[in-house]
Amino acid sequence: PDQPIPTRALSASERAAYAGDYYSDELEVIYRLREHDGGLHLTVNAVSGSVRARGADHLRWSAGGADFLFTRDWSGAIEGFSLQSESVQGLRFRKLDCD
Repeated sequence: PDQPIPTRALSASERAAYAGDYYSDELEVIYRLREHDGGLHLTVNAVSGSVRARGADHLRWSAGGADFLFTRDWSGAIEGFSLQSESVQGLRFRKLDCD
């Protein structure tokens, strides 16, 4: 049940790599992930909250109770993520500012 979620600090370069706008074709919504006060902050419509690293390319959103499993392209650049929660599995988002 409600056990603390292990997290780790992200480096400045990791925060910069994750930061950006992510779009879901299915939901037609943009998730905005930004660096804020040495961490990451996610905003979706009027809901926002901190995001913490749970592992390599695995972030957890406190306000939404969701996990983000990031994917990378052949060069190692982040290209998007898959959202996982109690009610949603595998909802894809693509990074809009990705080359």
